[in-house]
Amino acid sequence: MVFPVIVALGLLFLVAVYFAVMYWYITLPIIVLAAILVRHYRIKNKKREEERAAAERRRQKFQEERRQREAEQETEQERRQREKSYENVRDAFENLFNAFFAYHMRIAKYYQVLGLESDATYDQLKKRFRELSLKYHPDRNKSPDAEKKFKQIYKAFTVIKNRMEKNRRYEKSQTH
Repeated sequence: MVFPVIVALGLLFLVAVYFAVMYWYITLPIIVLAAILVRHYRIKNKKREEERAAAERRRQKFQEERRQREAEQETEQERRQREKSYENVRDAFENLFNAFFAYHMRIAKYYQVLGLESDATYDQLKKRFRELSLKYHPDRNKSPDAEKKFKQIYKAFTVIKNRMEKNRRYEKSQTH
């Protein structure tokens, strides 16, 4: 079965050679045109491959740049979050400190209003309040600042008294 195919191909080749030799003025331009077309398509395919490779390189470069931008954005977001958390912690401590400081400054101011030291006892507080309230009570003192001064004295007394009671309750709870 193989033999007839080989013979047929051989005969076809001989016919083609005979035709090419006998009619060279027809076959030569066809062969040249075929060679030119083959060359043209090879060049065109090579350019397509180069363009595909260049496009792939551009795509990879773009993806790499995008990954870098995303990584930079993520690190920037992380940095902002860290800064924000640091700011929140700092603000919380600052608020706590200010509240603590303001509370103690108010307490110190109240002791000054009553003319007492910060280590005064409850009996000393009561005694000083009675003295000052009698002195500055609006019914007994007719000066225009008496009522204002009496209100300050009363507020200072109640704040310090409440603070002493809280401290006493706390100390009592700690001993039991």
